[in-house]
Amino acid sequence: MISGYRFQCCVCGGQLHRLLEASHIKPHKEDETYRLRPDNGLSLCRNHHTAFDEGYWTLNHELRVEVDPQLEKFAHHDPMIEAWFLRFDGAEIHKPFRYMPSLEAIDWHRENTFSKKVPAFGRKQPI
Repeated sequence: MISGYRFQCCVCGGQLHRLLEASHIKPHKEDETYRLRPDNGLSLCRNHHTAFDEGYWTLNHELRVEVDPQLEKFAHHDPMIEAWFLRFDGAEIHKPFRYMPSLEAIDWHRENTFSKKVPAFGRKQPI
């Protein structure tokens, strides 16, 4: 799947191979039929993969990034939120040359994962 995206993160374009991961849009634990479907995957760097799985961002039907609006309130505390996420809000992903992402899987992610958790920020426990 990573090769279909020309060995780059489809969000940021990062090309460090050891930091790229194949991400499922709809987790196969939710539906085993999605496990090996090439249209159920994205090539993502580790940061964007984890954030996608946590619901901090998703895709729309035009294959543009949509960032959880809750992240904006934390951006003034952490400049990396702007650098890693907010600057990509509305940006079109680097599309694969084969197997475009399934709109059905994207809809599942939007409805079941995107913006469902309050982002955790900073220390949870005082030191």
